[in-house]
Amino acid sequence: MKYLFSLRTRTLLYSFHASRALHLTHLSNISPPAVGRLSPDLINTQCRPVCTTCLKKSQQTPDPLKKPSKEQLLLLKERLASHLPKFLVETHPYNMYTNDVIFENLYQEPGKISTGALQYAIQLTMLRMKVHWKYSNARLEVLKITVDDLDSTVKVRWRIVGIRGMKSMTQPWKIKAWKLKESINNEAEWNDGFSILYVRGDGLIYKHTLQRVMSQKDEEPVLVEKSKKVENLDINQTICTKESGLK
Repeated sequence: MKYLFSLRTRTLLYSFHASRALHLTHLSNISPPAVGRLSPDLINTQCRPVCTTCLKKSQQTPDPLKKPSKEQLLLLKERLASHLPKFLVETHPYNMYTNDVIFENLYQEPGKISTGALQYAIQLTMLRMKVHWKYSNARLEVLKITVDDLDSTVKVRWRIVGIRGMKSMTQPWKIKAWKLKESINNEAEWNDGFSILYVRGDGLIYKHTLQRVMSQKDEEPVLVEKSKKVENLDINQTICTKESGLK
């Protein structure tokens, strides 16, 4: 039995060593891949020195402390013109702003100043919620966008148009379904605003100043006061002419 066991182990060892030797010889017979000769033009191009100044210019990032270029301001103008009309229905792209953006909200009294991208996003979300709470069928219209190279700013004149929610509920007969656009335009109220966006050298907005423009409701009392003054002047003039005629 011992003899048979040792014989089996020997045969197993022999077979293992034989298979290993075959494997090694097979690997040694494999010829390496043929490498072609390199052309002299290719060698010259590979050995040609690289222009470090060109690499520096291509890898150079814009300095945020410098003034932005005209192309950066125009690019920002195009982005704002495409995104601002969708402000009330889509998420605003906050990648146009710096992380420490300053938001100077002078639209409401008293004014409020906040710093940081998170606070800026919260303030804009609150404004959007107020507009939807106050108006139905609200939309934002961009009236004018201008670029100022001297101040490195993009100035936007915008308008929020909508129907008051209570009016659409208490006076539904004024909104005709078959003439929806016309009735909305007739019954809508609007509020104008003015935004000044300050841009730094890398093309990002670092400050947003929001200002209030006289709205439709604010204009009506002014017109009424002017008409009352005109009526009083006419009455005084007629009284004076009558008195002078009597004399």
